[in-house]
Amino acid sequence: MTKSVKDVKGLEHYANIAERILNNDTGYSKGKKIISDIFEKDIKETPSDTVIFRLTVIDNYYSTQMKMRLFGIKEIADKILEISKDDKDLSGRFTKFIRNIDNSEEKILSLFEDKYGYWKTGKEYGISPSIISKYAYFLTGYRFPIYDNLVKESYNDIKEKLDKGNELESLSKGQGYDELYFKNVSRLNKISGINDFDKLDMLLWLMGKINYGSFSLILDKNEYLELVKPIFPNKFEKVGSRDADKKIRDYIEKKLNKGSLNDIFNDETIEFIEFCFKKRSKNKKK
Repeated sequence: MTKSVKDVKGLEHYANIAERILNNDTGYSKGKKIISDIFEKDIKETPSDTVIFRLTVIDNYYSTQMKMRLFGIKEIADKILEISKDDKDLSGRFTKFIRNIDNSEEKILSLFEDKYGYWKTGKEYGISPSIISKYAYFLTGYRFPIYDNLVKESYNDIKEKLDKGNELESLSKGQGYDELYFKNVSRLNKISGINDFDKLDMLLWLMGKINYGSFSLILDKNEYLELVKPIFPNKFEKVGSRDADKKIRDYIEKKLNKGSLNDIFNDETIEFIEFCFKKRSKNKKK
């Protein structure tokens, strides 16, 4: 019997399921391993080339859209190298920042608050907390929380279901940097009993993906094609990405109610999907 979502410790159960789902030879786990290997290898070039290469791979895998910003990745790399050219030292600084945010290192804070890149008109583009947090995540061996809009939405969803008095603050919706993010994700990591930024990230990220109806990173090719076959009988139908996700999500929600998804998902994945959709349904009624 799983613990109620009202019980903060119940989140550990779903975090463990999320970890098993995502680490089970998925596109998520394969991409994570590729980037991790890059951080572990000694690329015998200048420090600037190494940091730029890492940031470029992260941008490509996670679609952080830095390629849209002229000179953006180079500026982030320069800022990182201003703080430290040594991986071990920089990793320690990121770890110190997240352990003591209220008295954190100003240089790390400015890394998240500064603007990077330009539009073609010459106008400054803006902040880049997502790709920087992912760099820190891999550099520290997954001991730094990833800044992600999906995670923000899942965090706010969970916050509303927890007992009052947990000292969690709401995070802003949509794009943009929220200065409360790291403090509150760190707080959730502790009060939930998860105490593992990697596992917490998997929980919140997977919740977000499922609530949006995006399943391509947790299913293999054959499973995914089997899933969408009845949803899009005309595979040449023109459907926008978000509309397609919504159709997939609604189809799965209906099938769950009929108890007929065992040919695609195992029992644990179905349990996790039910956990996500149950919370989403409650939000709809508000």
